[in-house]
Amino acid sequence: MRNYVFRAPRYPVDLMVRLNTGNSTVVARCREISEDGMVLEALKNPLADFGGMVAVSHKGITMELEARVARSESECCGLEFVYKSEAERKMMAHFIASVREAGNRPGPRLLV
Repeated sequence: MRNYVFRAPRYPVDLMVRLNTGNSTVVARCREISEDGMVLEALKNPLADFGGMVAVSHKGITMELEARVARSESECCGLEFVYKSEAERKMMAHFIASVREAGNRPGPRLLV
């Protein structure tokens, strides 16, 4: 029997994300976001050991949080947010609510 682990609801989005490792900055596209983390489209160079700051913006609100790789696959990369305070967690909840209300959904995709 599997143990149940609560997972925050995920929302489909199409947002640009900046990943800053201190040495370099990578721009990626976020396809799914939750209060726990985000899913990025596949990158040329997988983020197997990424740990750094993530900045995501929507409607004039920019969230910058520390994140680390939770999973890395050929088609996507999952980042887990590392909250330093309850205030950061509340700000992210507010950010996600604004994204959800705006209906920022991904556009059509070309399947090849």
